Amino acid sequence: GGLAVVVLGLLVHGSGAFAVQGCGKGQPGLLRSPVLQTSRRCGSLGAAGSPEGSPVARRVQDLSGERVVQIADVTPGPGLRNTHLLHVTESGKRFLAKVNTEPGALANLEAERDGLEALSEAASLCASGLVVPKPLSVGCLSGDGGFLILEHMDLVPFGPSIPSVAGGLGRGLAMLHKASQDSGFSAAAPLGECYGYHMDNFLGGGDQGNGWSSSLADFFVERRLKPLLDATSHEFSRSAESNGTPLQGATAIDLDSYLDNVLQQAWKVLKKVEDREAPALMHGDLWAGNAGALRTAARGPRTPVLLDPAVWMGPPEFDLALSSLYGRFRDEFHEEYHAILPKTPGFQERQEVYRLYHILNHLRLHGPGFGYQGDKPRGYLEQAVESMSRILGQPLPQRHPTSAQSSIEQPPEFSQHPPSSIDPWRNTSGGRKPPPFNFT
Repeated sequence: GGLAVVVLGLLVHGSGAFAVQGCGKGQPGLLRSPVLQTSRRCGSLGAAGSPEGSPVARRVQDLSGERVVQIADVTPGPGLRNTHLLHVTESGKRFLAKVNTEPGALANLEAERDGLEALSEAASLCASGLVVPKPLSVGCLSGDGGFLILEHMDLVPFGPSIPSVAGGLGRGLAMLHKASQDSGFSAAAPLGECYGYHMDNFLGGGDQGNGWSSSLADFFVERRLKPLLDATSHEFSRSAESNGTPLQGATAIDLDSYLDNVLQQAWKVLKKVEDREAPALMHGDLWAGNAGALRTAARGPRTPVLLDPAVWMGPPEFDLALSSLYGRFRDEFHEEYHAILPKTPGFQERQEVYRLYHILNHLRLHGPGFGYQGDKPRGYLEQAVESMSRILGQPLPQRHPTSAQSSIEQPPEFSQHPPSSIDPWRNTSGGRKPPPFNFT
């Protein structure tokens, strides 16, 4: 019965690795070899709570060799994309199935499976003390929906709020980051190109394009910030046309120039540090809701768990920037992390650039939000505008209704050069165009 699950788990977490050259630095690396395939036998979900006719229950029965006798909805809260269904077999084995019938859900679940496998493999390089759920099977449902079957974990409610869990999570994450750096851990990266990932994936419900680049600054501007600024540009334009908004009265030229300058400044901030340390495998969407703690039978230390990743290879401090934005961790998390990987100069400046990406993703997925509460920005639009202003150290681009050209000055070191020679993003027609970065 359980043998099939055990064997499959060994296949998923076997090394599947061989030496490659890492990121132009000459160190040995690991090249992940995916082994768990997705079934393309699609079917409808069937009646809720009933194993009969459910392709998910049939897959659990194939994995366990036992009949499914109970299905329970254990979705942890409202507003989640996936329904969480606990499947219990006749001998008491438990499996968690994430199910989503919406079009395009299968690709998201396949990416989550891949991310969990990558995190598990990186965690195995060191005694991190972190646990990552084992993905056991991915399958499709009618209409491009899908399901992901995982080993079931009995998690403690609000686990990251426990001081020992927060500290263990910070310590384990630092060890995972460091191990993936030191080993040259790679996810099928081309020689000399180490920022990115071998497949596109998702940040929450938003698509996250990857590919590879030898430059962190190029990658983050072209594959992170610019796509989301383009996707949310209508929100900024709408704000400029509305009363009582942070962008009220900004002309299209003002606004376009301001967003272009944000991209330039973000590129400059990251370019200064991209050769300082090797990239690490990152969780990519780290906050308290994507971490947990295993419940133990005896009263003892809880084991920290990583959930729902959006992995890519990049600066390890990216995970820290996101973890302090929404759903923040206790101080013990940061203290234990920095005891292994100390904070480097300029972190606060870079953190603002990393956070902007996450804020823009929320703006894309959830809309502008709720405006201000006093001076505190509550909506994602307001948070994005304030973040960009901090990146530039400049006031907002507002109240210039008669300006024939942008009143926003160039960053200091660009101000002595004509825009055509130094500003590759400027488009004299008023629109943005991508910077001349080359990706393969």
